[in-house]
Amino acid sequence: MNRRDALRPHVERTVRAYLGLEASDPLTIDADGDIPVRRGSALYFVSLLDHDPVLVRVWSIVLDAIDPEAYPDLLVELNDINAAILAARVYLAADRVIAATELRADTLDLAELAFACDSIGALADWIDNTLQIRFGGRVQFTGDLDGDDGDAGGSPLPG
Repeated sequence: MNRRDALRPHVERTVRAYLGLEASDPLTIDADGDIPVRRGSALYFVSLLDHDPVLVRVWSIVLDAIDPEAYPDLLVELNDINAAILAARVYLAADRVIAATELRADTLDLAELAFACDSIGALADWIDNTLQIRFGGRVQFTGDLDGDDGDAGGSPLPG
């Protein structure tokens, strides 16, 4: 068993605690091993990266299918966003805007994970619609999740 796989149960327990899931509640894990979580109109993922040390990446595809003609102005906007935020980054990769941050998996605790998930989830939910209006592309979800006021946490996807 590699170090990433050895840390997976610890990370999954921490994500469960963050989402308020009981041990018997299903935790959605996609084919890549990522845990998707919806926050408003955004979808973010908790992923394990096989690095030294093993990292937990919390990331979101904020916007995809962006027309390349929008890139010059979009890059200026992303630079302005990056200058105004802490503990995360927003960047253009292929035709997608990504928001991401990383944490060490071996020392991960609930407070750290909650800060990262809240930061990326709130950031993605905050900028996705504005960027779409200005630069085109697609957001992950239209409208907010029923009952989600965008103030905290997220909602696990059905298992």
